[in-house]
Amino acid sequence: MSPQQFNQQRRDLLKSTCTLAGAAALWYRVSPDKIPAEIKDDTVEGIMAYSAVCTHLGCTLSNSLSNWDAATKQFLRPCHDALFDPLKEGANTGGATSRMLPHIPVSDKPSGYVGVKRG
Repeated sequence: MSPQQFNQQRRDLLKSTCTLAGAAALWYRVSPDKIPAEIKDDTVEGIMAYSAVCTHLGCTLSNSLSNWDAATKQFLRPCHDALFDPLKEGANTGGATSRMLPHIPVSDKPSGYVGVKRG
C-alpha cells in the first residue's frame, strides 16, 4: 500500500476508542459530504463521535480493528455481533440490540483539538 493510499484510508476510516468527557467514545471520520444532514452540525470536518458503550449489555468497545467490520464499514460489538452504522446516525443494523449507538456532538476547540460540543 502506498503512503497516499494509507493516508486516504485513514481519512476515510478513522476510528478509535478514547475518553471523551469521562466516557469512552468511538471516533469516525469520512468525507464531510457523506455525513447525514441530521448530525452534520455536530461534526467537524467529517469527524464524528459515538458512545463506545453498547446499547445491549453495556460492554465497551476497545481500540481494536477486531471491533470494525471492514466489509460493511460499521462498528462491531464482538461480544454479541451487534453492528452500528456511523453513517446512519449509529443505527443498529444487526445483532442483539435494536437501539442506536448514541451520537456525541463535537466541535472545534480553541486549542485546535476536537472535543465535546457544549451548549
